Amino acid sequence: MIRRKEVKYNMKIEEPLEDLDVNNLQQSSQQVPFEHIIETMLDENIPLPTLYLYRLSDISDKDLENLQQYWLKIPLWRRRALMEDLQMFAKRDLLLSYEGIGRLALKDPDPKVRIGAIETLMANECECLDLIDIYLERMEKDEDLSVRIAAASALGQFVYLAEMEALKPEIKTNLEDRLLNVAQNGNDSELRRRALESLGYSSRDEVPNLIELAFNTPDPNFQTSSLIAMGRSGNERWNAQVVSMLNHSNPSIRSEAARAAGELGIVEARNLLFDLAEDANQNVCMSALWALSQIGGKGVRKLLQERLQEAEDEDEISLLESALDNLDFNEGTHDMALMGDEEEESDELFEDSLDEDLEEDIYDFDEDEDDFLDDLDDEDFDDFLDDEDEDYDFLDDEDEEDLWG
Repeated sequence: MIRRKEVKYNMKIEEPLEDLDVNNLQQSSQQVPFEHIIETMLDENIPLPTLYLYRLSDISDKDLENLQQYWLKIPLWRRRALMEDLQMFAKRDLLLSYEGIGRLALKDPDPKVRIGAIETLMANECECLDLIDIYLERMEKDEDLSVRIAAASALGQFVYLAEMEALKPEIKTNLEDRLLNVAQNGNDSELRRRALESLGYSSRDEVPNLIELAFNTPDPNFQTSSLIAMGRSGNERWNAQVVSMLNHSNPSIRSEAARAAGELGIVEARNLLFDLAEDANQNVCMSALWALSQIGGKGVRKLLQERLQEAEDEDEISLLESALDNLDFNEGTHDMALMGDEEEESDELFEDSLDEDLEEDIYDFDEDEDDFLDDLDDEDFDDFLDDEDEDYDFLDDEDEEDLWG
């Protein structure tokens, strides 16, 4: 069961998170005066109830301004623990939003709090465009290396948005230029690796060469980052390299290779992924199962269902349930795509047949019309018009009055 780890900070949640009535907590939290929450935060001898964490979601401007006045007076251990808690809750419940607290914590003098702020905003999938400049500033100039690394990772979601043409071209160019500069010239290897991972979403010409260089280096950390970038690229040019790493002796590399195989939908990797689903390393095993849910095919559903029946760990159960949902979605999308192809093919066949029939009818009509006109001389044509006039003159005036009367 998932329980809070902050026991040393005297912030333990007495109930497992799965057993909490979320709807009731969200409604009840609105009844708590915000001033009371601030008082509780300031007193390190009082545990912070779970209810208060829900109250911090979608915080109003007034309450946020009030909290800002007391923020640095809150004990440092509690500010750090609070950001960890908010990140965990944001991942667990997508309806919770801690953007306000996250933005406030970005300015905290403590680097661990700033890292927690970035990770909380990422967990909330906050895509406000002003964060691009904030993260770039942190990546390039923050005094703490760990904050710079976290910011480089956070920029990946905006590279993805840029690739989806959701950002203006000038913003996209600036973002990618500065990430490329860090990936190529950064003074720390992990910082360069995180920048490369974020650039994995980009179609810039410089990126494949950087991925290739990282893949061919003997450093397993760079190899791992190259696999992450390959999976994010969505480019099948990397299929062979990804498959070659599925049997690597390093479990981290095997795990990321499995993830990349799933992201790229490499059907040829299915048999190896089935083997990795039995890997002694739990991370490798879970990555393989998730990748299989993305690729699908014979035996995948049965494997996921069997593993779900055997699972006891809550995290594993949650992942397997999500994997089955993901398999349903991917197979449904595949079926719809096939139906679309069949309908398109059927429409094309119908249109071709219709065009041929119409073409034949048109030509037949033209030929018949020509023959008819050739056979019809002027005298016959005059007789034809006289007959038509006689047909319309079938009522005399008296009959017409009876008809309309």
